[in-house]
Amino acid sequence: MVESRGSIAFFTTYRPTVPLDIFSCPSIPSSPPRQDDDDLLLTDGVSYNQNGRPIPAAALAELLAFLGKNNPKLAAECRATPDDAVSGRVTGLVFVSERDNGLETLHVALRFPACAKPGVRVLSLADVYGPDTFGGVRMEDSGCVAGGFDDVGHSLVYVSTKEPAKRRRTPWTVVYRTNLADGKTERLTPPVLDAGLSPRDHDRFHTHSIETLSTLARRGPVYTKLLLYEIFIFALSYHFLEV
Repeated sequence: MVESRGSIAFFTTYRPTVPLDIFSCPSIPSSPPRQDDDDLLLTDGVSYNQNGRPIPAAALAELLAFLGKNNPKLAAECRATPDDAVSGRVTGLVFVSERDNGLETLHVALRFPACAKPGVRVLSLADVYGPDTFGGVRMEDSGCVAGGFDDVGHSLVYVSTKEPAKRRRTPWTVVYRTNLADGKTERLTPPVLDAGLSPRDHDRFHTHSIETLSTLARRGPVYTKLLLYEIFIFALSYHFLEV
């Protein structure tokens, strides 16, 4: 008996693998301008890089301190210490890059502006905090740093798809935070929500929290869904508050 099979026809577009880079330059250009220009390339000149956000000096110091304990060999190669971050001899940027297997994942660029010839060293977060937290097939985005007040340390807050999807044809991005001082990671998006996206630091009224957009899926006809978006504010040392 001959098995009869159907076929699927589809159309798709794709982004060509062209470089999209991130640069830095002084807010006040040198005078007279240097011959090699003030622009400093923070990425690799090959892959697609986007969504860069600066890392505060105190937060970068916590990251470098953990790197020295968790990966001392890499820390020695970077030649950057927590004191360097506090003094401004090294600055940091967290950004999304496709340099690792074409996946959109978070990286940290260390910039050394005080050197005779300013340089950059890019680190994978897996090299700093380990592959258990930042490993495997996943996509990450919207990295930002929050915390750093009272008894709450700094945390990297980001979106990731490292958890499997619960249902077909539903978003499964989840907001997490990773403590920069000890590497502990926890999920911020409540389990009742289908997805979390676009976190940002929220420091009104001298308190630090995370504002994030989440979705609640309401089932409609077979192939359609109505997504209702709600905004949640997460106090980093307490439970989340809905607004």
